[in-house]
Amino acid sequence: MILSRSDIKYTFRQLFKNPGFALLSVIVLAGGLGISLFTLSFIYTMSYKPLELPDGERIIEICGEGQFGACVPLKAYEFASFRAEIETLENIGVYSMAARAHVRSEDAFFETAVAETEVNMFQFAESGPILGRVLQDSDVDASAEPVAVLSYDFWQLAFSGDPSIVGSHIEISGIPTLAIGVMPEGFTFPRWTDVWIPAPRSITDPARNDMDFISIYGYLKPGVSHYEASQEIANLMSRMRSQFPFEDSPQYSTFQRTLNSVDSGFVTSLPTKHMHNIGNQLVFSITTLLSLMLFLLACINVGTLLLARTNERLKDVSIRVALGAPRRRLLLQTMGESIVIALLGTILAILLTGLFLEFLNIFLDTLLTEEGLEFWMDFKIEGVTLLLAFLFAFFTILITSAWPSWRLINGDFNAVMRDGTRGAQGLRASRFSRSLVVVAVTLISVLVYTFTVFGTVIYSLGGSFRLVEPNGIYSLEITTGDQISSPAERLQFARTLQNKLEQHPDTISVLMAGVAGNYPLALEGQNYFNEQDKPNSPVQVVDGDVSVMAVNLLEGRLLDSSDTSTSTSVAMVSRSLAERLWPNQSAVGEAVQIDIPGQQSSNRTFRIVGMVSDSPIDSDDLFKRQYDMIYLPLGQFDSPYIAAIVRSRAAEQDAVKTLADTALGLHSGITFNILSWLENRQMTGFVINAAIVIFMSLGVFAFLISIAGIFGLTKNSILLRTQEIGTRRALGAPDSAIGRSLTMQGAKQALLGMFIAFLICAPVAYLIGSLSEGENNIIPGTIISIFALSFLFVAVVLAIYSPIRKLLRKEPSDLLRHV
Repeated sequence: MILSRSDIKYTFRQLFKNPGFALLSVIVLAGGLGISLFTLSFIYTMSYKPLELPDGERIIEICGEGQFGACVPLKAYEFASFRAEIETLENIGVYSMAARAHVRSEDAFFETAVAETEVNMFQFAESGPILGRVLQDSDVDASAEPVAVLSYDFWQLAFSGDPSIVGSHIEISGIPTLAIGVMPEGFTFPRWTDVWIPAPRSITDPARNDMDFISIYGYLKPGVSHYEASQEIANLMSRMRSQFPFEDSPQYSTFQRTLNSVDSGFVTSLPTKHMHNIGNQLVFSITTLLSLMLFLLACINVGTLLLARTNERLKDVSIRVALGAPRRRLLLQTMGESIVIALLGTILAILLTGLFLEFLNIFLDTLLTEEGLEFWMDFKIEGVTLLLAFLFAFFTILITSAWPSWRLINGDFNAVMRDGTRGAQGLRASRFSRSLVVVAVTLISVLVYTFTVFGTVIYSLGGSFRLVEPNGIYSLEITTGDQISSPAERLQFARTLQNKLEQHPDTISVLMAGVAGNYPLALEGQNYFNEQDKPNSPVQVVDGDVSVMAVNLLEGRLLDSSDTSTSTSVAMVSRSLAERLWPNQSAVGEAVQIDIPGQQSSNRTFRIVGMVSDSPIDSDDLFKRQYDMIYLPLGQFDSPYIAAIVRSRAAEQDAVKTLADTALGLHSGITFNILSWLENRQMTGFVINAAIVIFMSLGVFAFLISIAGIFGLTKNSILLRTQEIGTRRALGAPDSAIGRSLTMQGAKQALLGMFIAFLICAPVAYLIGSLSEGENNIIPGTIISIFALSFLFVAVVLAIYSPIRKLLRKEPSDLLRHV
């Protein structure tokens, strides 16, 4: 049956009778739906969006299957052993995202993402270069001149779009390189890249089974599915692992051990690469679940508000039924108001989603001025977004329109017409309404706790950065590699670099460092049955002013340049490690043996000469900080990785130039990175603060719409018990007893909802607490949650008491005749 013009006029007449109610309903619904659409659109673009490249659906990456299903790269030598046997793929190539390098442009230095890739990579481009040429086979020859292809964005940033740069030489980490071409705007395949250079033979056709690792791209052959290709790769890698059994060594990092033990693999599209990790799946799943809960909460709130509104028209509908109006026509007329609200809310939600996605693009462009998003990450309204909006709109109409209208039309109109009341609806409707209160309180309690706890966990992740004043601090990170091969030469290079930096007039202090990794320890006088019984600790090589890392001497002495390879082996320990290894006694004077492969003596005994304050260091665990540390002298430990941490009074550009010129002046062939601690702090703080604002904003929004919905729910629940209240008053029950009884019932509903939410959230809280191992990451969030839930409880009680108080002011006879 189609609505007539008079039915449509009736619908809009009902809307304009209470425009504030209609506006509130639209805003609540649009907010909940908009957040859900934004979240799902974000996840879709991040991880599932098809590549907008020729045959984009066939482009894949080969992954090794790491822990929890994660996609990990492969060792170059191992992949080369079965590459020729792959039959399901074509145009296979390897690439390696090299360490970030610096490109010199006149007096400025630009940190760049450099991809070492095979020449066939450029066949994936939609068109050729806009200037010059791409890599070719002759560029890989050992005698060939170093060449590079530039991305469009980097060409604009570093060289202001100057076309004459093609054919000119630029310096990439001090190596003169011929710029041979510029790719079109937007092309950064296979990952976000500034510069492409030819992949060396050591990763395309390696002669040794070194720890060089690679990523692999290719096309699925026509007619081949992802599953078929993954099965082939898994079988080949299983056979490969039997050919190259797992080999372990204490000098290997956790990541290197993973690469040495991978025995299976799969193919994946580039966007879904990171979705194979169960951790990422869990994060995205929780985010999606929270957004859907928020949408469901908004629907329930709007639905109950509309149910209360339609119940108010029960007498009018009863009269029209008695006069012979068809119930189907009445159902459509009653649904009209709800459908209009649902459609307006959906349209507004789509507009809000588009606005949020555009803000996200601006936000990321502002944040990532020197880094970029993957080329498929263009956040906008997609066809998938509109399809989701249609499905959500249909579901919304079911909850907010069909459900309240159906309950109204299927009421006992004869009973209403007989006594002029809604008594026939009473008990069942009231119980249902009270159940909805419990559901709504449960949902908002879960959301409040989740948003606040994860918000405080995110805040705690930035704690390490807040302990060191970053202004004027820069890290010059150098990989000596084969350019400086002997330990004596590396030490001489580090000493010379330290002296030259200290002599610069703008330098305040210099700390030389080299990260050695995690190693097992053996305490003097203790016996160990096996290696697993030994304690482990991170080892940091230092020389110079450690106060730049917020490390201060507490006992003994600091390490200095007098600690050389010919003197007694010494070390410093952090207070945290000292208390763990030597509780209730001084660590100074104690001895510890450290098994350090690759050093002059793999098992050396170090005498502890100092204890220093704790300073948080990078940790693989997001939920806790790592404070344990052993510091070794630079003069007694060989490390191919050297970092000069400098505090300078010069402006950033001048300080960066000084560091680069000093390093290149000592050796032109080294690879180095320069990191500004202030810029890193600002970026990290920006991300953390933005995430906190987003989490808190969503939590506040969810809380506000929940309060509005709960007021509507509880009001409707009490109104359905109007005749019950009138009957109890007519039988002589005191008003205070009636009010107290009904309020207590409502309070029990709120407490029941919060208890159910506690049962849902407790396992998550326990998991985070156990991962934290004593860290107080979740305590602030729990405290905020308690205050928020206490406010919610008070709001529920007031929402119940307010309509009760109004009803108790009326005469019992009026309550008994309530319509």
